[in-house]
Amino acid sequence: MRIAIHAALSLFVLISLAAAQLGERRIDFENEEVGAAPRFFTTAVTGDFEQGKWIVEEVEGAPSGKRVLAQRDTNDAEHRYALCVHDSEKTVDVDAEVRLNAIAGDVDRAGGIVVRYIDRNNYYLARANALEDNVRLYAVVQGKRTQLAGQPVVVEPNKWHKLRLVVTGRQLQVYFNDVLVCQAPDDAHRDAGQVGLWTKADSVTLFDDLVVKPVEAKKKE
Repeated sequence: MRIAIHAALSLFVLISLAAAQLGERRIDFENEEVGAAPRFFTTAVTGDFEQGKWIVEEVEGAPSGKRVLAQRDTNDAEHRYALCVHDSEKTVDVDAEVRLNAIAGDVDRAGGIVVRYIDRNNYYLARANALEDNVRLYAVVQGKRTQLAGQPVVVEPNKWHKLRLVVTGRQLQVYFNDVLVCQAPDDAHRDAGQVGLWTKADSVTLFDDLVVKPVEAKKKE
């Protein structure tokens, strides 16, 4: 019995050490101040528009605890992409996911996750839209979006969904509620970048449970 317990404890320690070495980061905003911008994040905006208003709020029914990150600015400029970027080390190959809830917006009602963020005008984006009922994958280059892939998907407003973007080499995959919905190869951004959150126009969107995991690169074409 003691040998079995010792073996189980050793396995647990090995698994914990492996997770630490991989550098997985989980952010649930529970230790952030309500009404303030989150620590360790930097806000930005694509193009020459007003930045978003990113604040921590308490809401019932959040995926983790009660505190979430909300984008509350309702500037309705169609091509205003508000960003909130995590101040972490830059990563080339990464698996990033977030829970999001699109609660309002007339021009748009969307939320997204960004990887390989170089600056406010250059990054990859996966976004879910509750007005259009679709999930799309974009490359943003010099402030202009180019759609790489997309899929019609029911994105219910006022409901939490999971959005995940995995980039390995030149391959990008987008998952919505744990289902692979679209993928594409691309060469626009091959350098390391940061992970961030995204909204468009007047979208009021809540975010929670941001998880960032570096992944081993597969064969890079």
